Amino acid sequence: MIMFIFFRLRVVFFCLVFLFSFDVAQADKDICRGSKTENILLKCRQQEYEKSEAMLKSLMDSLSVRYEKEEPKQFQLLNDSQSKWLLYREAECLLTTFESSFGSAYADYKLDCLNKLNLKRIEDLILLQSSP
Repeated sequence: MIMFIFFRLRVVFFCLVFLFSFDVAQADKDICRGSKTENILLKCRQQEYEKSEAMLKSLMDSLSVRYEKEEPKQFQLLNDSQSKWLLYREAECLLTTFESSFGSAYADYKLDCLNKLNLKRIEDLILLQSSP
């Protein structure tokens, strides 16, 4: 039991460190906007997306471990929710980037959309993680 509590505290600490370094509250501020070339912009977007994907995976892994042992039904609901959320995220980004889908900046817009939605999901999962 002590190991589980220690593991949970480590995950919460990691999430807080990530939030303060990534600043989810400032997701509207585009740190990649000042990029000098399209290639630099795309690389920046890719890095931001990869950071948010890693955090999302970490939170899902943590919640999965917790629920699989404590609440198998909630574990299944979490997995179902995440699967449906991933479908929503993809559809939402296809919709919002449709106008640019044949342009040279499409990858930039799509990564930006995916990243923003990831950050919103991260906020939701952190709230879920901190609930009893």
